[in-house]
Amino acid sequence: MPTSSSDQAPAAWRLLGFPRAGGTVPSLALSPNFTHDRTVCAGSTLAIHLSRDGGETWRSAPGSHLALPIIGIAFSPDFARDRTIFAAMMHVGLWRSSDGGESWDFLTEGTAKAVAASPDFARDGILLFATDHGILRSHDGGRSWQWASRGLTDRKAQAVAFSPAFAEDKVVFALVADALYRSSDGGYTWQPIGGEGLTGHALAAVALSPAFACDQTVFVGAEDAGLLRSTDRGETWQAVGPTALTDINCLAFADDRTLFAATAGGSIWRSADGGDTWQEVAQGLPSVLALAGSQETLFAGTYGEGVFRSTDGGLSWSPVNKGFAARGFLSLALSPAVATDGLLFIAGPQEGVYRSRDDGRTWEPLGLAEAEITRLAASPAFARDRTLLAAGQGGLFRSRDAGDSWSPLTLNGPVQRIAFSPTLPDGLQILASSGPTLYLSTDGGDTWDILRVPWGADEVAAIAFSPNFARDGALLAVTGAPGGKFGYETAAIWRSFDGGRSWQRAVRQSVSSPWLTMALPPDYDATISPHRAYIGWGNQVLRPFLTGPKHWTAGMLGPTDLRVLSLALSPAFPRDRTVYAATTEGIYRSTNEGLTWHPWSEGLEQVPAIVVAASGRRVYALAFGGTVWCREG
Repeated sequence: MPTSSSDQAPAAWRLLGFPRAGGTVPSLALSPNFTHDRTVCAGSTLAIHLSRDGGETWRSAPGSHLALPIIGIAFSPDFARDRTIFAAMMHVGLWRSSDGGESWDFLTEGTAKAVAASPDFARDGILLFATDHGILRSHDGGRSWQWASRGLTDRKAQAVAFSPAFAEDKVVFALVADALYRSSDGGYTWQPIGGEGLTGHALAAVALSPAFACDQTVFVGAEDAGLLRSTDRGETWQAVGPTALTDINCLAFADDRTLFAATAGGSIWRSADGGDTWQEVAQGLPSVLALAGSQETLFAGTYGEGVFRSTDGGLSWSPVNKGFAARGFLSLALSPAVATDGLLFIAGPQEGVYRSRDDGRTWEPLGLAEAEITRLAASPAFARDRTLLAAGQGGLFRSRDAGDSWSPLTLNGPVQRIAFSPTLPDGLQILASSGPTLYLSTDGGDTWDILRVPWGADEVAAIAFSPNFARDGALLAVTGAPGGKFGYETAAIWRSFDGGRSWQRAVRQSVSSPWLTMALPPDYDATISPHRAYIGWGNQVLRPFLTGPKHWTAGMLGPTDLRVLSLALSPAFPRDRTVYAATTEGIYRSTNEGLTWHPWSEGLEQVPAIVVAASGRRVYALAFGGTVWCREG
């Protein structure tokens, strides 16, 4: 990472650490020239990941963090020349990279399930894209598309597989719902095959022998019936393999005779004789979702634990997740004295809560993995009371020993937002929200009251106490009216000047944004200037006019597809007027109270930032995938 010196610009962002590498990997593929270029591409639930050294190290592909499962990856068979990779993103569609994964362009929409390229792609340009609504076919490398679903009695396509001899035989197989189909005209029309041999089974994977032109062999893996083999192009089928080989998720050939089958139970099986005999070569792994191999080197994508690799033909397996960041961490909390005690906390719905005692260099799990935690907050008196709050689908939890132990608090149902008051003479107050409901505790969380609020069914998206609550009694809330595919259709800012007993609406605005966030200056005082809140939505930050504090204006940070996810104000804001924004395109900074904004992501490598927080002269960021970063402000 770049560093600063007395005659250089301030240092860029530096990576503090990976609380936990890996993630869920539903798709992966190897370059057709893997033995020479060592390129692997993996699709996780959060991004596309690239390795150029055979899986030793990984990095996220720039611009690929879309928060959606990458459910299918396919290399162009002519990758050495055209550098083309395709990625199928569930609920979105198909994307293409023409530079080996460094940048990505959208090709076509669809509820994606799989993508495959013709073995003769350099000449015919044929792609097949399996979706919930049928199969799309392109003959020009993805520039144009036509539906190719004639003959399919069900349109929910799950997988497609080309004959290795496609240039001559034009044969393609497709799994559609719970049936297998074959096309003999290049994927234009389809016929169901298999008859009673496949009927009634939950089919999950299909693989064709690399010598299909000669041996006519096809394998199908089923969740309920194990492995089935056909030696007549799919007309008839026989069960093969041991009875323990069930719940098959994926299949992959390593050479003409060596086939691998992986299961939902975390085992991998190997046959070196075309399926006649089998050896269990791995067990106790997480559920295996994807397999890809090249001679002696094979890779497995798993549920929750990233990528495993074998370098001995599949006989032994070990995790290879250095740099693989695909964890769903969503919240970051700092000790108010982080500069001296080095305490950081992060949390995510599938991850639970993690703590670092050494400013992010090492991390330890603190539990609550089953509570689906999405929000953390540290008490402003943390140095004395060691109190943390964790909120999520499982409710609200409190720790009074810096996260060593947790106790549930008496709120029913999920809790989405939490906020501590500043330290008061009689202790701390806490705000918590669940949907449109707002709760207040005046005894640190032991008991709760439901506040009467005027926003009806609108959801509470952000809440805050005034930093001068003891003086002004002010609470602020941002609410959103859900609707449409963009999340919130409208947003409103509400203020209470009497501790939550009554509320006034300050602003209502159309937003079309899935996220709303808020930050208050450290010297906010509602008795002097009640309008000094900063609200982020879409690609904008709403702020008061500098010359007219009773009026509001929105400033754009970047392109229309940028999204503001979190805001933080400098602790020295009254002096330096600095505001930070975590966005889907990294960190942005304003040094004039939000009037103008500039990218501030040097070193973050185009990774989206979920949370930004400032303490003293340092700014911290939690990035997409679960990495934690720091920079001098």
